[in-house]
Amino acid sequence: MSTSTSTARSSTAYSFRLERTYPATRRRVFRAWAKADDKLKWFGAFPSFERVAYRLDFRLGGAEHSAVGMNGGVMSYDAVYFDIVDDARVVLAYDMHAGPTKISASVLTVELFDVDAGDRGAVPQAARGNAVGGQAPSLRAESIQRVAGTSARSE
Repeated sequence: MSTSTSTARSSTAYSFRLERTYPATRRRVFRAWAKADDKLKWFGAFPSFERVAYRLDFRLGGAEHSAVGMNGGVMSYDAVYFDIVDDARVVLAYDMHAGPTKISASVLTVELFDVDAGDRGAVPQAARGNAVGGQAPSLRAESIQRVAGTSARSE
Protein backbone atom coordinates (compact mmCIF):
# COMPACT_ATOMS: atom_id res chain seq x y z
CA MET A 1 0.00 0.00 0.00
CA SER A 2 1.38 3.39 -0.99
CA THR A 3 0.86 6.45 1.20
CA SER A 4 2.37 8.87 -1.31
CA THR A 5 0.17 11.59 -2.72
CA SER A 6 2.62 12.22 -5.58
CA THR A 7 1.75 11.14 -9.07
CA ALA A 8 4.24 9.36 -11.32
CA ARG A 9 6.84 12.05 -12.14
CA SER A 10 10.57 12.25 -12.40
CA SER A 11 12.89 12.95 -9.48
CA THR A 12 16.28 14.63 -9.78
CA ALA A 13 18.82 14.44 -6.94
CA TYR A 14 20.67 17.66 -6.18
CA SER A 15 22.85 19.35 -3.61
CA PHE A 16 23.87 22.95 -3.15
CA ARG A 17 25.87 25.09 -0.77
CA LEU A 18 25.29 28.74 0.08
CA GLU A 19 27.50 30.88 2.24
CA ARG A 20 26.48 34.24 3.63
CA THR A 21 28.27 36.60 6.00
CA TYR A 22 26.13 38.94 8.10
CA PRO A 23 27.13 42.06 10.06
CA ALA A 24 25.98 40.36 13.26
CA THR A 25 27.27 37.76 15.68
CA ARG A 26 26.37 34.13 15.09
CA ARG A 27 24.20 34.32 18.23
CA ARG A 28 22.11 37.05 16.58
CA VAL A 29 21.91 35.08 13.31
CA PHE A 30 20.82 31.97 15.25
CA ARG A 31 18.09 33.96 17.01
CA ALA A 32 16.82 35.03 13.57
CA TRP A 33 16.20 31.32 12.84
CA ALA A 34 14.63 30.72 16.24
CA LYS A 35 12.12 33.58 16.52
CA ALA A 36 9.14 33.70 14.17
CA ASP A 37 9.05 37.50 13.82
CA ASP A 38 12.76 37.66 12.99
CA LYS A 39 12.60 34.74 10.58
CA LEU A 40 9.65 36.27 8.72
CA LYS A 41 11.67 39.46 8.21
CA TRP A 42 14.54 37.39 6.81
CA PHE A 43 12.67 34.84 4.71
CA GLY A 44 9.31 36.41 4.08
CA ALA A 45 9.92 39.94 2.86
CA PHE A 46 9.15 39.55 -0.83
CA PRO A 47 6.77 42.14 -2.32
CA SER A 48 5.31 39.66 -4.82
CA PHE A 49 4.29 37.20 -2.06
CA GLU A 50 1.13 37.41 0.01
CA ARG A 51 1.54 35.65 3.36
CA VAL A 52 -1.21 33.03 3.68
CA ALA A 53 0.00 31.18 6.80
CA TYR A 54 3.05 30.93 9.04
CA ARG A 55 3.85 28.83 12.12
CA LEU A 56 7.21 28.17 13.77
CA ASP A 57 7.91 25.71 16.58
CA PHE A 58 11.69 25.99 16.72
CA ARG A 59 12.74 23.08 18.92
CA LEU A 60 14.02 19.55 18.45
CA GLY A 61 11.15 17.72 16.74
CA GLY A 62 9.32 20.99 16.15
CA ALA A 63 7.82 22.03 12.84
CA GLU A 64 7.59 25.07 10.60
CA HIS A 65 4.91 25.83 8.03
CA SER A 66 4.86 28.69 5.57
CA ALA A 67 2.42 29.35 2.74
CA VAL A 68 2.47 32.31 0.37
CA GLY A 69 0.24 33.33 -2.48
CA MET A 70 1.99 34.05 -5.75
CA ASN A 71 1.11 34.01 -9.42
CA GLY A 72 -2.48 33.10 -8.60
CA GLY A 73 -1.50 29.98 -6.61
CA VAL A 74 -0.07 28.99 -3.24
CA MET A 75 3.49 27.84 -2.54
CA SER A 76 4.02 26.02 0.75
CA TYR A 77 7.01 24.92 2.82
CA ASP A 78 6.86 22.40 5.66
CA ALA A 79 9.87 21.51 7.81
CA VAL A 80 10.76 19.38 10.84
CA TYR A 81 13.79 20.20 13.04
CA PHE A 82 16.05 17.19 13.70
CA ASP A 83 19.10 18.79 15.33
CA ILE A 84 19.54 22.17 16.99
CA VAL A 85 22.74 23.27 18.70
CA ASP A 86 22.31 26.79 20.10
CA ASP A 87 24.32 29.41 18.20
CA ALA A 88 26.02 26.68 16.11
CA ARG A 89 23.89 24.37 13.94
CA VAL A 90 20.38 23.62 12.67
CA VAL A 91 19.43 20.45 10.75
CA LEU A 92 15.99 20.13 9.23
CA ALA A 93 14.10 18.25 6.56
CA TYR A 94 11.58 20.09 4.43
CA ASP A 95 9.35 19.75 1.43
CA MET A 96 7.83 22.34 -0.85
CA HIS A 97 4.57 22.33 -2.79
CA ALA A 98 3.22 24.45 -5.64
CA GLY A 99 -0.48 24.10 -4.94
CA PRO A 100 -1.12 20.39 -4.35
CA THR A 101 2.00 19.34 -6.29
CA LYS A 102 5.15 18.43 -4.34
CA ILE A 103 8.14 20.05 -6.06
CA SER A 104 10.98 19.14 -3.71
CA ALA A 105 12.04 17.30 -0.56
CA SER A 106 15.35 18.18 1.10
CA VAL A 107 17.56 17.88 4.15
CA LEU A 108 19.25 21.15 5.13
CA THR A 109 22.21 21.70 7.46
CA VAL A 110 22.99 25.25 8.58
CA GLU A 111 26.22 25.85 10.47
CA LEU A 112 27.05 29.16 12.14
CA PHE A 113 30.49 30.44 12.97
CA ASP A 114 32.14 33.72 13.92
CA VAL A 115 34.14 35.78 11.46
CA ASP A 116 36.39 38.75 12.32
CA ALA A 117 36.62 38.17 16.07
CA GLY A 118 32.89 37.57 16.40
CA ASP A 119 31.71 40.84 14.86
CA ARG A 120 30.11 39.01 11.92
CA GLY A 121 28.41 35.65 11.63
CA ALA A 122 28.84 33.36 8.64
CA VAL A 123 26.14 30.93 7.61
CA PRO A 124 27.09 28.14 5.23
CA GLN A 125 23.98 26.20 4.25
CA ALA A 126 24.22 22.79 2.61
CA ALA A 127 21.21 20.91 1.31
CA ARG A 128 20.63 17.58 -0.40
CA GLY A 129 17.32 16.51 -1.76
CA ASN A 130 15.19 15.65 -4.72
CA ALA A 131 13.50 17.97 -7.15
CA VAL A 132 10.26 16.22 -7.95
CA GLY A 133 8.67 16.72 -11.33
CA GLY A 134 11.80 17.33 -13.33
CA GLN A 135 12.95 20.77 -12.15
CA ALA A 136 16.66 20.84 -12.89
CA PRO A 137 19.03 21.32 -9.92
CA SER A 138 20.73 24.22 -11.75
CA LEU A 139 17.39 26.05 -11.88
CA ARG A 140 16.93 25.52 -8.13
CA ALA A 141 20.42 26.88 -7.41
CA GLU A 142 19.76 29.82 -9.70
CA SER A 143 16.45 30.57 -7.93
CA ILE A 144 18.08 30.31 -4.52
CA GLN A 145 20.88 32.59 -5.67
CA ARG A 146 18.37 35.25 -6.76
CA VAL A 147 16.46 35.07 -3.48
CA ALA A 148 19.54 34.94 -1.24
CA GLY A 149 21.56 37.48 -3.20
CA THR A 150 24.59 35.24 -3.01
CA SER A 151 26.36 32.54 -4.95
CA ALA A 152 25.02 29.02 -4.95
CA ARG A 153 27.01 26.01 -6.15
CA SER A 154 25.32 22.81 -7.23
CA GLU A 155 27.44 19.85 -6.22
